[in-house]
Amino acid sequence: MKIKIKYFNFFKHPLLGISFFNWFKVLYNVRFKFNILFIPKIIFITIISLLNVPFHFFEFLFYSKKIKRQVVKSPIFILGHFRSGTTLLHYLLTKDKQFTYCSVYDALLPNISLIGGRLLKYLIALSLPSKRPQDNVEISINSPKEEEFAMANMSQYSYMFSFYFPKNAYNVLSNCVLFDGGGASYWKDKLDFFIKKLTMKSNGKRIVLKSPANTARVKEILDLYPDAKFIHITRHPYDVYSSTIRLYEKIIPITSFQNVDVNYISNYILKSYRLIYEKYINDIKFLKSNQLVQISFDDLEQEPLLVIKKIYKELDIKGIDSLELNLKKEIKEISKYKKNKYKPLGSLIKKKIQKEWGGVAEKIGLEL
Repeated sequence: MKIKIKYFNFFKHPLLGISFFNWFKVLYNVRFKFNILFIPKIIFITIISLLNVPFHFFEFLFYSKKIKRQVVKSPIFILGHFRSGTTLLHYLLTKDKQFTYCSVYDALLPNISLIGGRLLKYLIALSLPSKRPQDNVEISINSPKEEEFAMANMSQYSYMFSFYFPKNAYNVLSNCVLFDGGGASYWKDKLDFFIKKLTMKSNGKRIVLKSPANTARVKEILDLYPDAKFIHITRHPYDVYSSTIRLYEKIIPITSFQNVDVNYISNYILKSYRLIYEKYINDIKFLKSNQLVQISFDDLEQEPLLVIKKIYKELDIKGIDSLELNLKKEIKEISKYKKNKYKPLGSLIKKKIQKEWGGVAEKIGLEL
């Protein structure tokens, strides 16, 4: 079954903040393979990317040297496959005022966020839905957001391109996440620059980032930040599969430049989960005991404060007392949230999940 695409939904695309030269490289990398019906959207993003050029130039001219001199305090990275609870954890941790984070505004306009001003912030806010399409979580221009969106606007190395060009999803995974063809150094340079920019904007605060794709990039992150901290969150594989299918079904109609069917996406999810976790399992061997804490989504959902306290204790993070006050109101709101409900998985897809994910699931403490 084909996923129905919204061909003329221009103003909600996450690539509206992309630089022109990066946009051209992205199109070249996919050999300009897209359905003719996507041409209006392609043209629109091209025009916007050209309009971004002078803003990008002046921001780089005025701020790049200052950004590069910025010192980054040991960053905290939230890891875990898509739909494992990373968003909930990110929202909770960023209630701690000692931390900064990548906001929706930063993620969508990473090249011009320092000089964009109130007008651009207002225009971006107008284009945002009130809730995320995949899970109905409320969102605003200042909400925490994956830096993966920013990396897509700044470089050709982002997992988000699997949502923009899903027919190239396997290549995106290989090149942008696993770095099978090289490119890790380029990605690290872009990530470091972006993190330094966010650190500078916050007057030197420690940053908390979350990107599911970083689950397979622990070694590369350690190359940049040897003292980085990692929080890995897991959820039952059957729930992860069902929720990730829904994620693609809801996001691809808005973001994609290619037509794909659900079976293709299903097979990709099955393979990508395994490959991501194979690399994660290998990479965490390089971590010290106080650099990684493992938690489960079920525990976070049922006892969020206890889980947050565990994280702070195991990672030697100070300030849990002040955060506790901020979290009490947030936890009340969480209790009102209604999760998506999914049909029980059939025996065939369960067997496929067990076959593809069983080995890695066991190694990260999950049972099938």
